Amino acid sequence: MKNKRKQYLINQFRLWDLEKCSKEYVFKIVEPEDHKPVQQSENFLFHMTNKIIKGTPVDNQSNVLNEIITIKTGTGSTTDEKEKLRKALDEGVWYRGCKYLFLDISLSGSQHKTCKQYFVFEGIYKKLKEVLTLGKQPNMTVPSKYLTAVALMTTSCNLFNIKDYIDQLNICVIEDLEYDLENQSIVYHEAYTRTEEEEVLYQSYLAEMEKVKAYSKTLAKGKEQARNKELPKRSKANKENQLTINQLKEEGLQPKLEEADKPISRVFAKGIYKWIPCYSREQCETIPEDFIFPVDKMTTGIEFKEEIKDVPINFADGTALIDIAFAERLGMKLEDQGGQLRFPYCKAFFNIVELRKWLKAEGGEYITDLFGDKHPVDTIDILMTKSCFKAFLEKGETENKDGCLFKNMVEYKALIK
Repeated sequence: MKNKRKQYLINQFRLWDLEKCSKEYVFKIVEPEDHKPVQQSENFLFHMTNKIIKGTPVDNQSNVLNEIITIKTGTGSTTDEKEKLRKALDEGVWYRGCKYLFLDISLSGSQHKTCKQYFVFEGIYKKLKEVLTLGKQPNMTVPSKYLTAVALMTTSCNLFNIKDYIDQLNICVIEDLEYDLENQSIVYHEAYTRTEEEEVLYQSYLAEMEKVKAYSKTLAKGKEQARNKELPKRSKANKENQLTINQLKEEGLQPKLEEADKPISRVFAKGIYKWIPCYSREQCETIPEDFIFPVDKMTTGIEFKEEIKDVPINFADGTALIDIAFAERLGMKLEDQGGQLRFPYCKAFFNIVELRKWLKAEGGEYITDLFGDKHPVDTIDILMTKSCFKAFLEKGETENKDGCLFKNMVEYKALIK
């Protein structure tokens, strides 16, 4: 397996680079003056796009992969920006006279984190979609699971060519093994309904909080007057009579609510390098006790409960076994004892073991997979559980066993050639 990943140059834009034009074009991308394509590591999406367009061999890749662009939306988008994004996702965008469609079959966790969407040149969209999905789309499913499964093909990784040995490759998928952890303490929450007395008390808490907010807001106005130099400077003669908020606090005083936005002078605080307000003692009152808003079931409306029960755990979730001979053919480092591998709809950590030898030593002749097919143990290259094979996406009535997109692994292998 290669150590160094190949790189692609991808045009990346921000949501604000989209400019509305005619109704026919909806939005077009206007390149910023400082626009430069970004470098991204290879993945199956980039590789297949380059292959479909018969582009420059990736070993000599120095040109931009213009058939793919990314648009980053950023966080904290306004309502108008979200509407712009919605239209771009629905209608596509135009860039350099070409239309690009949102790749609506792939949405990974990293895309969520970076708020980044892939858009593909309209001319290759259908072909690329068929390649990434293996021509499969569930009739009824959880959309996020399907999008995440396909998004495995956008993961940055070292690619290897499996075409030469796919026909002989024996992949056996079995059920996950769960164990029960007995007598576990489980804490969960339920909605809590306040009593009439608690509701009265709760409303008093809210009223007290509003008082605190109102005071802070009024005091902020006084501070703003000092920052803006709207107040006269405190003279040396008034140093003992006109005090800052901290000086008043040392005497157990604070400005009254009605006086908080009426400071009488300002003084420059060198420690924080800004002007701060001053008040006379006549404008102040004794600091009341701090109001502490209680956090409990009555104020949150949530009640925590504890229960002792047995908890099922899939101890090998996302873990598979790969025979040492096949791992060597892939160029995996045997001293690493395993590694992350990606196939279409497949994601797992593959532990390198003498799989065939171990299975034979256990005395079994074959293993029956989830599709009902028997695999002789001395021919199995990969043994993985259902949690690794993300193709079990069909919900409800289906002709395929266990709601899988494929009839069996024979069909699956034929499609990934």
